[in-house]
Amino acid sequence: MVVVEAMAHGLPVVVTPGVASHIYVNASGCGLTVDDSVEGLTEGIRKILQADKTKLGQRGREYVQQHLTWQAVADQLELVYCKVAQCRKV
Repeated sequence: MVVVEAMAHGLPVVVTPGVASHIYVNASGCGLTVDDSVEGLTEGIRKILQADKTKLGQRGREYVQQHLTWQAVADQLELVYCKVAQCRKV
């Protein structure tokens, strides 16, 4: 949850593939997914420090608002249920 919280607060993130929310980092472009090693993490942090952190943070915040808020998740579930029930969303 800490990665999603950081994204929601507009912070760029560096994660490894072992962190489940790396999929959100990759999808949003709000940071980097790096090798699970000292070298990988060091290089990832170095790249983030040299990047436009405001822009990265904005991408993460927007992604969370569009895809991971309670309302966004409820809307997505409603679409799935309607598809399964073959109803039309009004």
